[in-house]
Amino acid sequence: MTTAVFSMRGNEPCGVYVQGHSGYAALGEDIVCSAVTSAVMTTLNGITECTDIRCEVEVLENEIILNLAERKDIAEAFLMALKIQLEYIRDEYDGTIKITVTEV
Repeated sequence: MTTAVFSMRGNEPCGVYVQGHSGYAALGEDIVCSAVTSAVMTTLNGITECTDIRCEVEVLENEIILNLAERKDIAEAFLMALKIQLEYIRDEYDGTIKITVTEV
């Protein structure tokens, strides 16, 4: 199962941690993992390449961590859009993604 943990300050997202394999299909053939990866990378690239917002990004084997170093509405919008997209995928492919929210 893919796990996505969104860090929130009140109603505002400030980071995300995504890890794991959805288990929908074999590695390299899993459309859920492809969709998650695409959504996460679009979010990361949108924040890091299209804005001047400072953030910490760590990409590891089967793990991605992003933490905003500063509050900016556009970065928060990117993270909320990612959360919504992952919820859509989760709802369509039951049992493949677990989404949690933690207050920081």
